Amino acid sequence: MAPFAVCLHVALIHGVLSSFFPLYGLRVGLSMGQIGALLGVHGAVAAGVRFLSGPMFRLVPYRKALPSMIVVNSAAVMLMGLIAAYPLFIAGWALVGLSRGVLRVASGALVMDTANQTDSQRGAASGIYLAGLDVGKVAGPAVGGVLVEMIGLPGVFIAVSLMFPVAYFVLASRVHAWSASRAA
Repeated sequence: MAPFAVCLHVALIHGVLSSFFPLYGLRVGLSMGQIGALLGVHGAVAAGVRFLSGPMFRLVPYRKALPSMIVVNSAAVMLMGLIAAYPLFIAGWALVGLSRGVLRVASGALVMDTANQTDSQRGAASGIYLAGLDVGKVAGPAVGGVLVEMIGLPGVFIAVSLMFPVAYFVLASRVHAWSASRAA
């Protein structure tokens, strides 16, 4: 269940950002080229982090990286709604890419750790993990759209930067409590 929560968080945030940041960027005066470059920064950093995750996770255990990267991701998304300066957008998108890259690798490792040794258990864990991505891809733009209608474009980034991590940490604490009670 924890891998599902991580993937859901990542996909929800990404669904909102990829759907509504281009509109927001145009609204604050960015060109289409600048918006495309920001999305490229995000993708390049996320891909680079994945290649460097082995050495990184030798220094910092991936389970410890998860909560901090949720916070970094949320802070970067909040930054998007509070600023309208291109250099700060670059920093924000780089942080989103960094955190998303780490979260995807760490959640994949979490899937492998939570699945036991049988193929069916690994397959089931992988299915739950991927379901989190799919649910987030569906719900992110939908939730974002409702929020944009209610509070506007800048507000949506602030709202999701608060709502989604709170939901993640509540779900993660419940999963942890459930796992602890089951182990006892």
